[in-house]
Amino acid sequence: MADFLIERSASNRFYYVFRASNYEPVIHGEEHTTKAACQGSIDAIKRNAAYESQYTRWQTGVHFYFNLKAANGEKIGSNEACNSAQGRENGTNVVKRDASTALMEDRS
Repeated sequence: MADFLIERSASNRFYYVFRASNYEPVIHGEEHTTKAACQGSIDAIKRNAAYESQYTRWQTGVHFYFNLKAANGEKIGSNEACNSAQGRENGTNVVKRDASTALMEDRS
């Protein structure tokens, strides 16, 4: 089952990583000063993941990327670099399918 991991950075801030059921990271969030703010980003991912209109896609060189946006247009998640457009689409499909029911694990 896919999951969200809440972790702490070296600067003692909170961030999340969303992992597919194979434990591969799919998207991650920006650092937050509080755990509650990080959890709020996870909640926003769960609310917006199913909507195609909330994704932006682009390519830089040989890598393919996507962001997931909240209803207000703010970026709430970014993917790991993919080596193909199909890999990027696989990532968006995992988020669309699994994020809303993913469990949360606090490793902070």
